[in-house]
Amino acid sequence: MSAFAAEIKLRIPKELSHKGIRAKVLHSQTIRSLRRKYFPGAEPFFTAYSGNKKALLPQYDDLFPGASRYDSYRSTCLGSGADFFSLEGRGRLGGKNVRLYEIVPDNANAFLQLQRDAAAVYRTLQVECGEVSKAKFDEVKGRFNRLSEGDPFIRAALTIYLANTVINGRLRCDKEGRLNVNFGNKSSRRVILDEQNAIAIQKALTGVDITCGDFSLSQEGARKGMFYFIDPPYYPYTQNESNHYGSSRFGTEDFVRLVAMTQLLGERGCLWMHSNSFYPAVANTMEWNNTPLALVYRIDLMNNFHDQAKNGSQTTYIPEYVARNFRTAGDADYVQEAQIMRDLFDLVLEAAKSGEDIADLLAARFTPLSRRLRIRVDTAQEFIAAIEELKRINNLESGTQLELC
Repeated sequence: MSAFAAEIKLRIPKELSHKGIRAKVLHSQTIRSLRRKYFPGAEPFFTAYSGNKKALLPQYDDLFPGASRYDSYRSTCLGSGADFFSLEGRGRLGGKNVRLYEIVPDNANAFLQLQRDAAAVYRTLQVECGEVSKAKFDEVKGRFNRLSEGDPFIRAALTIYLANTVINGRLRCDKEGRLNVNFGNKSSRRVILDEQNAIAIQKALTGVDITCGDFSLSQEGARKGMFYFIDPPYYPYTQNESNHYGSSRFGTEDFVRLVAMTQLLGERGCLWMHSNSFYPAVANTMEWNNTPLALVYRIDLMNNFHDQAKNGSQTTYIPEYVARNFRTAGDADYVQEAQIMRDLFDLVLEAAKSGEDIADLLAARFTPLSRRLRIRVDTAQEFIAAIEELKRINNLESGTQLELC
């Protein structure tokens, strides 16, 4: 399956984005050096979690609403909780009603037990799991698969250990509900849970309501003054490991339900912010409320090393859309960036349908933007490959809006 099955990746020079955005696209080393700025209190304990938003926080900061604009916070698809821990640690959730929703029972249990007694979870982790090695990983995975119930502290410790040592940070189960993932080679250098951070996590979670269930539960009691952060599995929803949602998979029908929920939240006066992948169908559906989309970038940490070896100084970026029903003072560059990339996508679509040479179209119709952004022909060709892959997997015409029913 092509790399575009899950997301569009662009090998482009850093001049792609506005200077203000470019300065905030973080490499892994920078993320580590700035962690105290964005996590002055507790840090996420699922450090390797797939979909972790730590690297996007410098860009999200320009897109989050000011703390004075809401009195309640809802995180509908909690995951690693990077959004919550960052906002809480910097005092932006102080005095607010906070509810976190997580559909995966083991993940929710880990949060609940850390909230209940973080020191006990830490001690249990040291006793039950100990060292980080492939042999220990296999042993813990075996226990995890055999232990369906029992001491919730032990279950939480096993979950935290496995989530931080599994390859790519993805806890994936087979049809029988057994974990069928492998040990990550880089995990031996990772601290699973620092005792000091465990205590900080318990403090951060004090007074927070944690619910195990579907994102739709969060809309109960929705009213003006609430802010919803919505970070679901990303479109397109194929049969791969990236879109697990509880015991099933997050599919197009779930995406439609989620978009319908944002419409309801908007009608009730709530603020909401929804992140998702860079695809025409996603953009057309997320932009129902005529609020301009924003575009953020993250470094493709998985493939960046190999790309740099092949292409010198080039870096692989993965663009993502952010939809909101509000605007902020610092979002202008992100909104303009999204429109520019959508214009480019439309131009490439036109070239693909008409058979006209991409380079000629870029020169004739996209000259000012291509000069400023230094967009190259091979970038446009990657767009075509992504569009064709999208059509093949989802049997959609490029740019087709998902039907809301």
